[in-house]
Amino acid sequence: MAGFGAENSVAPQELLVDGPFSHVPIHTRGVRLHAAVAGNAGDPLMVLVHGAFGGWFDWLEVIGPLAAAGVRVAAIDLRGFGASDKPPSGYDIRHATGDIKGVIAALGAQRAHLVGYGTGGAICWALAAAYPDKVSSLVSVAAAHPTDMRRAAACRPWAHVTPLVRSALVRSPGTTFSDRAAVVAGLDLRENTTQMFHQTASYARQYRLRRLNGGVAKVSRSIVKTARLELAPVPPAWPSTITDCPVLFVRDDLANWRSLQQRAARRCGGGLSPLVVPASRNMPHLENPAEFTRAVGEFVHGLPPSTAG
Repeated sequence: MAGFGAENSVAPQELLVDGPFSHVPIHTRGVRLHAAVAGNAGDPLMVLVHGAFGGWFDWLEVIGPLAAAGVRVAAIDLRGFGASDKPPSGYDIRHATGDIKGVIAALGAQRAHLVGYGTGGAICWALAAAYPDKVSSLVSVAAAHPTDMRRAAACRPWAHVTPLVRSALVRSPGTTFSDRAAVVAGLDLRENTTQMFHQTASYARQYRLRRLNGGVAKVSRSIVKTARLELAPVPPAWPSTITDCPVLFVRDDLANWRSLQQRAARRCGGGLSPLVVPASRNMPHLENPAEFTRAVGEFVHGLPPSTAG
């Protein structure tokens, strides 16, 4: 496919695939963000936040099932990604959390359940600490609070080679990484999923969508800037030590994630429930969507009424 993945060669509309949801623009904080929305307006809101190398389509397999389980789902494209606006600035942790806070308000909700993968999960952790009244619960998928990730990497760098190398690359001078962001997005998908998943049609579709996303004008720049947030310092004025909402900590069953779980548990005033989803690595929402949806639904519906949405 000539030009596949080359920046400026892809129209954002090519990423708006059909499914049991509607593609809607959400206007907040002076930008227009795209979201795939499903579910009844009266149900509790759940916002799905993708990682630095993906887009709203990361959640393609679970949007409909989660809505059927009784929540109103909004899978967003972060600022600078996919069909969302791509302003030249605003790619720091303050703007990222503020954008999601604005999405919650724009969709008419007082608060929301947050589900975040990777860097998207780091953003959700920061939002839960900065705006606890806006977060009913947090589902953290292969993610940690940026402060916890930074401290863990400093203490045991050999156990966190991937985030450290990625952080160094996206902060390096020049445009080499940015020029190859679409390729790296495909490699990131392969690295974080199982060999069995690589043989499926779902993997092929996700790989194609990631490469297309990286070919949309200015998205590669946004990938580089957003990837930095995984280890970003949080503003000192934020209450970043305790997260009051209940947390479902979805992780791979490896030593580095068990260590991060211990750090996360110390941060969670609302309680932390660990979860290892079978037949998956770091992206169970793609690799085992049925089990992921079941676990998230049970978690949300098992919350006390004061935090249920």
